[in-house]
Amino acid sequence: MSSDFKINNNLFGSLNEIINIPFMLIDNTGDVLSFNKEAGLLFHFKKEINNIYDELDDPSGEMVSGLIEKLLNNNTPITQLNNLRFQSGEEIRGEIMLNQYSGQQENYILFSLKKSEITAPLSVTELSILDIDMSGIIKNVEILKLIEEASQNYPFSLIGKETFRKKIDKLEEPFWIEDIKGNYFIVNYSLSRQTGVKSKQMEGRQVSSYLIPVLSSLYKSINNFIRNSGNSIIIKGIPFNEINKSGQFETIQYPMFDSKHNYISSIGFTQKIVMKNDDLPLILEPLPYAAAHIDRNEEICRFNSRFVQLVNRDQKTILNTSFREILPSELADLINDFKQGNTTETRIIFTGKFSDDEGISETFNVYLSKLFSKVNEPEGVLIFLEVDSSKYDFENLIKRRGTMFDILIQNNPEPIFIYDTENLRFLEVNNAALNLYGYKKEEFLQMDFTDLYTPEDIQTLLDSSNTPDKFGKFTGPYRHKTKTGASVFVEISKFEFKFNDKDAHFNIIRDVTQNLIKERENQLYKSAFDNSQSLLFITDSSGFITFVNEVVTDVLDYSKTEIENNSFASLVKNEDRGTIT
Repeated sequence: MSSDFKINNNLFGSLNEIINIPFMLIDNTGDVLSFNKEAGLLFHFKKEINNIYDELDDPSGEMVSGLIEKLLNNNTPITQLNNLRFQSGEEIRGEIMLNQYSGQQENYILFSLKKSEITAPLSVTELSILDIDMSGIIKNVEILKLIEEASQNYPFSLIGKETFRKKIDKLEEPFWIEDIKGNYFIVNYSLSRQTGVKSKQMEGRQVSSYLIPVLSSLYKSINNFIRNSGNSIIIKGIPFNEINKSGQFETIQYPMFDSKHNYISSIGFTQKIVMKNDDLPLILEPLPYAAAHIDRNEEICRFNSRFVQLVNRDQKTILNTSFREILPSELADLINDFKQGNTTETRIIFTGKFSDDEGISETFNVYLSKLFSKVNEPEGVLIFLEVDSSKYDFENLIKRRGTMFDILIQNNPEPIFIYDTENLRFLEVNNAALNLYGYKKEEFLQMDFTDLYTPEDIQTLLDSSNTPDKFGKFTGPYRHKTKTGASVFVEISKFEFKFNDKDAHFNIIRDVTQNLIKERENQLYKSAFDNSQSLLFITDSSGFITFVNEVVTDVLDYSKTEIENNSFASLVKNEDRGTIT
């Protein structure tokens, strides 16, 4: 330690006695050179050498490291409201204040923390789950293009990921992709800059570790809900604990699925919003399903209009009433079992009626999630009730014609069409099928499945139409005709589903025309090769024999095993080997 610092160490000793908030002097590696009693108690420092990063969990340590780097680069004091999590599990919220102190040879950092008596703001005033085309919601068209690119290429190759990173780093909006385990897969510069943590330090870590603690369990449960429903989610506000711009921004989470509609990841980003005077902070109202919040006293404290319609009660009789008086007794028992169990979220199936009116019982998917306060005390249960329409889910996907429809059907590179099994009329077709058969969409939808067959192939059509296969299994090949009358050979994978209450077949088409042509050419070449009276050899680029016809073995009196995998030059006389080589 320099003499300059030793002299001024007396000054820091005096400051330590005077300043009554956690205060310390650290170097750029995080080593603590001096600290007061409040900092020692808060960070559990000992008398020997301490390092601030040893006491913080990884996300908090990375956040502090990012702030220090920003301080040293900009040479400007920093004051920022943050949550700090310690290795012990303790967490506090307060203003971190950083400034530089120049010694003889090094720059040191003055670190102080003014603890906030106010808990972290909720930062969310409204939540919407949407099943419409997101193009009407997303304001930046570049984000729409990036969503489409990610949907087609995720998971990225190493080079593809870095190419994609360059594109998202140009966005002003924070943008990220969350993998199936809830970890950041990729983070752009805007989010990194606002959280104070480098992008590649955030990647691979849990998204929940960067959220406002009081929102973490709610975010997780609702995120799990949209994984199952396939909808997008909009949060009015920003749920990250380092960003305090809740009234100006909204966070959008967009789930991505593979070709079999399995959830694989989600895209998240924020965008500015313009608040209207009539916007109401009704967090459950925008949800497309019946939803209610049961508080710790087992009373219903929040609900939306769909819940009112479902239970067929007046709103005044629902509010602050025990859920046992509102919900069917069988469902109330299931909820009670969940409250007393160890799981924090679950999905159960309930079949019954919510009122005594005449009508048949319905089956519901019931999503339950426990809510907890910042200090991990139970705050009740969030309940979503969705009519179980699983057998119509695919029909709804076709009808909605949203982004998911475009990804799975309209932009699918494989030709796809749907027809009514009763009259074989086409009901839907994608661009790839139109390109294959040469029709315009309005022309194709005026046709039926028989129009793709020649009269002599109709029996083949009738046989195949009556034997639907499991999804993913291709049968054929079948000969179809295009608008010009040309023939194409296709394989078909189809399955049954309901479309407008009618039985329909969903067909995925695979054009195998070129494959069949090549196969026939190969058969002709093989037939010519085998039946030729000439000695025919096939060698690799090094001159080693890979295949011979039978004439070679008859004339040279070698077996195939003796000839193949040997050098062709070894079969000729020594004086001719140079010529062959």
